[in-house]
Amino acid sequence: VIEPLTLTVVGKPPSLKERLDDIGVDWRALAALLLLLGVLIYLVRRWLPAAHRYLHARVIDWRQGEAYAFRKLRGPVRQRDARAVYHGFLAWLHRLDPGMEARSFARDYGDAAMSSALNALSSNLYGGATAASAVDFDGLYQCLAVARRRFRKQKIGARQANLPSLNP
Repeated sequence: VIEPLTLTVVGKPPSLKERLDDIGVDWRALAALLLLLGVLIYLVRRWLPAAHRYLHARVIDWRQGEAYAFRKLRGPVRQRDARAVYHGFLAWLHRLDPGMEARSFARDYGDAAMSSALNALSSNLYGGATAASAVDFDGLYQCLAVARRRFRKQKIGARQANLPSLNP
């Protein structure tokens, strides 16, 4: 059994300032932190919409680019959808070089395997062939990747060759 304890306090209760001093908070640092937080909130609210617009514009530019169209072509290739592959190929080709035809691209930057894969794809779609197994989708995609590298390498080389000399 515990005996009851009786406490007696002599004097007045501590003031609010004394109680806050006992906590040990540096009030100047806390005020500076709150001011910094307020400034940060103000800047975020002011600059966040502009940053969002800028990033949204960059995403739209990226999605309208050639690299995005080529990446999107991978989905129909995996699904073995001949119609989607053909239309995706044409969309990518238009972004790569507007006005270029599929046959001229295959002739200029591809090889015989790419030409035969494109012929198989065309005959599958428009020649009455019903078996999608006649088209080597993965081989076509690999041929397109190689031709894309050749195209980009040639275009970059041509662009660098057209630069005037710095010291005439």
